[in-house]
Amino acid sequence: MRIGVDAREWAPGKHTGIGRYLETILRRALDTRPAWLWTLFLHPGYERRVTDDSIAYLEMPVVATPLVDQRTIPSLLRADPHDIFFSPYPKGPWNAPCPTIVVAHDMHPLVLPAGSGGLSALPRLWFRWYIGKSARRASRVVTVSEASARDIVDCLGVARDRLTVIHEEVDPEFLALRSEGTLEALGVRSPYFLAVGRICPQKNQETILRAWARMNGDADGAQLVFAGSGPDRERLESLAGELGVSDRVVWTGGVADDALAGLYRGATALLQASLIEGFGLPVAEAMAMGVPVIVSSGGSLPEVAGGAGPVLAADDVEAWATEMRRFLADDVYRNDWVTKVRARARDFSAEETTDRLLDLIEATAKA
Repeated sequence: MRIGVDAREWAPGKHTGIGRYLETILRRALDTRPAWLWTLFLHPGYERRVTDDSIAYLEMPVVATPLVDQRTIPSLLRADPHDIFFSPYPKGPWNAPCPTIVVAHDMHPLVLPAGSGGLSALPRLWFRWYIGKSARRASRVVTVSEASARDIVDCLGVARDRLTVIHEEVDPEFLALRSEGTLEALGVRSPYFLAVGRICPQKNQETILRAWARMNGDADGAQLVFAGSGPDRERLESLAGELGVSDRVVWTGGVADDALAGLYRGATALLQASLIEGFGLPVAEAMAMGVPVIVSSGGSLPEVAGGAGPVLAADDVEAWATEMRRFLADDVYRNDWVTKVRARARDFSAEETTDRLLDLIEATAKA
């Protein structure tokens, strides 16, 4: 079977959850479906993060994204037929000459208000129309949580029976990564709390920062570490100064996977205060590392945590401060959550996640 894949998430230096999601799928497929052939569609100079004799890379001209989606990719698929086209985005070619699967991780551009991660009026109309048409034209729409499935139905009018919910896998290769000296190189020391993800309003790092400022003497010697980059970093760094906690906050920027794995392992807990999440891969990754998680009630996060971590209102600054104090002061409390996250992490194995997606790809291609 030949599968075409949109791999434009692998832009140079761009390490995102969707990019890692795609890597995990391909690596699992190479192990379990060695006869499948893959063509990865991307732009010149993009990273080729997974290599194998069964994987070919096809470079496309750099033009406006809708033109690539609706003209370039369909033309290439007609010139060189494939059995199916897979997009890790909620958009895809509307008139592909083969079945298509698109993945809608979340609907935050439509669910959240402008200024909190959502789109303003005109971009919102465009997104709803363009993504909605992609979802309706696709052979199948995959999403990564029941929370996202509800939002897709509500926002795009896609029938629920056209959606398949498949959680994301925690990549075992990522879990095995080791990097000596990671913490020292990044200026991080234990104990520390870790927040992973793009620095942007949707991720709501401001609540975490304000809670950290309320710790006062309860966090002496501890650090708060933000791993990621994004448009809200400058504002939040300024806020940290105003709150008087700059000396206890570390901003790593984007980090390579081996460094990120090291950051997870040493953390007292992962903090995820997002306003909305389609899945929340850092939560699953932290749990697989045996690291406790404290999450907001935003979107899929309670679903992913599955009762294995405290769930707090995204805007309840005092509640976040209270939980952090307890995690620092009470080893018995923290270790109880460690036991729970290790059990929950088994639900994100390859057999429960990626293998189901690969089965769906095969079934859709043959339908």
